[in-house]
Amino acid sequence: MPVLVNGERLEDTVIEITQRELQVQRSDPKEKITRDMARKAAIERELIRQEALNRFPTIPTSKVNEALREFKKQFKDDAQYQSELQRMGIQEESLLGDLRTRIKIDMLLDEVCSDLEEVDDDMARVYFEANQEAFMEPERVRASHIVKHASENVIECHEATAELRKVRAMIDQGISYDKLAQQYSDCPDRAGDLGYFARGEMVPEFEAVVFNMKVGEISDVFVTPFGAHIAKLTDHIPAKLRDFDTVKEQVKQRLYVQQENNRIDQFVATLMEKAEIEVLEAEEKAAAEA
Repeated sequence: MPVLVNGERLEDTVIEITQRELQVQRSDPKEKITRDMARKAAIERELIRQEALNRFPTIPTSKVNEALREFKKQFKDDAQYQSELQRMGIQEESLLGDLRTRIKIDMLLDEVCSDLEEVDDDMARVYFEANQEAFMEPERVRASHIVKHASENVIECHEATAELRKVRAMIDQGISYDKLAQQYSDCPDRAGDLGYFARGEMVPEFEAVVFNMKVGEISDVFVTPFGAHIAKLTDHIPAKLRDFDTVKEQVKQRLYVQQENNRIDQFVATLMEKAEIEVLEAEEKAAAEA
């Protein structure tokens, strides 16, 4: 449903775009952004936009020109820039208008957050000690594998598995794993060494095997979506807490951003209190009945 925000109309398409943007930004993709959440966010963005335009009716042309130069840097030349404008169906003056608005919003938010408390080392350390799980070096392993690629076709998978079982028997007989990897693997380079990796970087079927092995252990034949494998674990590094000094600046930045977000939320709340918001339900109902 469209919304009037201080007399400015927010169309359904704006709310839909906001919903998609917020969904993409979610760290947990399973957490769904509802229509009501998107409408609230779109209203808040509109209130910030309106306040920025009211507070900064004009800005120096130099700021706009600098913003345009920065925007153009993503294109190899002016021809590509003009082509992109044409593809988006906008004129340069429209782009300049968007850049002016973005600059005014940035100026507004900078002003709102101008007196935030500086985050010192003591504040950072307190946060670090209370949130150690956020600053852990993940568990990592180093493994190699002998692989015979196969599709999900049952016959191909069976053939790949049968061939690697023969290789596994040769390993049991004392033949060098590295030598067999170079001779029989579909990825023979460096004897199939995959280097170091953490959980989530390989397919689950592969990780389920290697993260439960001991260093030096060679697995039985197992199957993943890529085919049949024999894995060898060459190193295991347990998860550990990062040293405070190495993450101190990261912690300070995180705390400062939290302050910024809290201050902006408070500012938006004051804008909401005095705003006139009207959801045009009757209009949408009439359109549906027409």
